[in-house]
Amino acid sequence: MTTPKVKSLVDQSGNVLKTFALDPKAHAFAATRGRGEELMAFNPSYASADADILPAKRELDAQSKDHIRNDGHIAGARILHVDNVVGHQFKLSAKPNYRLLKKIDSRYDEVWARELSEAAEAFFENYAEDETNCWMDAQRVQPFTQQARFVAGQMFDVGEVLSTSLFKKRFGSPYQTAVQFVDMDRLSNPFGVTDSKTMRRGVELGRQGDPIGYHIQMGHPNDGMVTGINDYRWKRVSRFTRWGRVKVFHIFDRHRADQNRGIGPLVSILEDIDKTKRYQKLVLQNLATSALYAATLESDLDRELAMSHIDVELPDGTMEQVDYFDAYMGKISEYAENAPNVKLDGVKIPYLPVGTKLNMQAAPNAGGIGSEFEESFKSKMASGLGMSLEVFDRNWSKVNYSSARAGGLENWKHFLASRRIGPSRFGNYAYRLFFEEAFYAGDLPMPAGGKLDFWEYPGAFSGCTFRGSGRGQIDPVKETQASLMRIGGRLSTYEREMAELHGDDWRDVVEQQSIEEKYFAEKGLQLPQISAKGKVEATNNEDPDSRPRKNNGKFGNDDEEQEEANVFEMTVTPSEKPRVRVAASV
Repeated sequence: MTTPKVKSLVDQSGNVLKTFALDPKAHAFAATRGRGEELMAFNPSYASADADILPAKRELDAQSKDHIRNDGHIAGARILHVDNVVGHQFKLSAKPNYRLLKKIDSRYDEVWARELSEAAEAFFENYAEDETNCWMDAQRVQPFTQQARFVAGQMFDVGEVLSTSLFKKRFGSPYQTAVQFVDMDRLSNPFGVTDSKTMRRGVELGRQGDPIGYHIQMGHPNDGMVTGINDYRWKRVSRFTRWGRVKVFHIFDRHRADQNRGIGPLVSILEDIDKTKRYQKLVLQNLATSALYAATLESDLDRELAMSHIDVELPDGTMEQVDYFDAYMGKISEYAENAPNVKLDGVKIPYLPVGTKLNMQAAPNAGGIGSEFEESFKSKMASGLGMSLEVFDRNWSKVNYSSARAGGLENWKHFLASRRIGPSRFGNYAYRLFFEEAFYAGDLPMPAGGKLDFWEYPGAFSGCTFRGSGRGQIDPVKETQASLMRIGGRLSTYEREMAELHGDDWRDVVEQQSIEEKYFAEKGLQLPQISAKGKVEATNNEDPDSRPRKNNGKFGNDDEEQEEANVFEMTVTPSEKPRVRVAASV
């Protein structure tokens, strides 16, 4: 049996149409199919982290720093970042891991840990926060809090910080440990050699890709002020000493595996920053041009007639060829000068040529500055920096309390993460260096008979956290009540609440309260007792009988009293622990 032939389908040009078949190489995602002008022009980089970052690192850092110097919004965002990540103080909270040490030696218990914390904090603050001598800074310029602010600023600028530890004797210094910051531009390959498997822009790598050394140029590659032999000299500094002490500390947030240099948050919004600045300049130029003209004349006069020439008879009888428009305007001017002044309510009426209108130019408006178009750019810039638009733009006119609080919580999470990645890591590094020296100097309390060495458990001995600025309060009454409720419900602690609200140390607050209570007692007074709802209870400074009575001798309002009886209450007295009472509503 003969198989019948199937005729092929052809298009209008006679070309055979291809049959549809499943392509095993077809892309499942529309973005990778390469159709459309937008995707055809999109050719993203497909390379390792270092291959993407290192060739453009110097230019990206230069652009970021230039915008910080010359763009008010970006400079303000940097100030905001540093103020929230660190703030006006960056205080140590020593937390030795006594749970681990106690399992090894029972003498390293909670009592010892509390004594060690208090002593270590006192010694560290006396040394590192000395604002006159600045012992922790090798150049003796910045106390510890300013060093932490410097770290937060560098993480915002270029996304990384480099510092070296020194051990140097200085007259009057109680310890020899010091930290010196290094400009990131100085971390580079010696003599500009090409990056290799073991060398990545000044970072020397080991067999596992771990940094083992750093090559630091002795002078800035483009100082401009000082030139000399140091511009062409590099020094290799090992990451650790042979016994494990950190010599170089390189902080950056690694976004991809095998990434060896950091990159700043401004990189993703550099193009938007340029667009916003260019847009503002164009709008301002348009406004300036419009402001040059107060009024314009519009005429119905035919252009060809206005540009034609006519013969005009002069007083001496001769003829002269002049422009028609010039002659026409001359006659109008002659008529206006000879005519009597015509005024309306004292205002002179101008004489205009026939068919001509006078248009007064109104004062130009902002022309888009501050509009939704510009706001869209700012919104992208704020998102790139991890901030809400209101915080970035310093404009809260369009938000209510709930929106402001929601945005504030998101900002706070970002700032806490930035604190942990940058300043807190630097603080842990600096504190461990200090703790090692203070430990072997015998300045820190150790349990009697305890023989554990620092280098056996360095992390357990030098465990710590750092407190920066607090979150602040939008509604102090509501948020203070919420803090007291969390403490009373055993959902939080005084340490956490005081640190988050104001960045305070709860022990400092308690000690200060004790001092104030004693002072009040010496003066024959008593501190007022304040309930969780913010109401002041009666004290011996006030006679309860002298207070105004309402509702058959009861104080206050019956509804208020019933409401207070049905909600969580907490009363704090100077000599007692917080008493918590919860009454269920009926």
